[in-house]
Amino acid sequence: MAEELSLSANLISRIVKEASHRSFSEYITYKRIQRSKELLADGSMSINAVSEAVGFTYPYYFIRKFKELEGVTPGQYIGAQTPSDG
Repeated sequence: MAEELSLSANLISRIVKEASHRSFSEYITYKRIQRSKELLADGSMSINAVSEAVGFTYPYYFIRKFKELEGVTPGQYIGAQTPSDG
């Protein structure tokens, strides 16, 4: 990214940190999880497919980071999005 923008990696990290209060890698993970929530809510993709679509190499790591940031697993998130037949 730094090369693409012709800026130093340190400068990009500092800008991201000031704007988001997250490190660059934390910000990227946050954005991936936000996108994964959209894909999971759509309901047309499996958790593994969503994990891959948002850039996680390993689904178990995706699940761990999702739970860390959202407080629930992706499966629990899907369940909460589905209206009950109550």
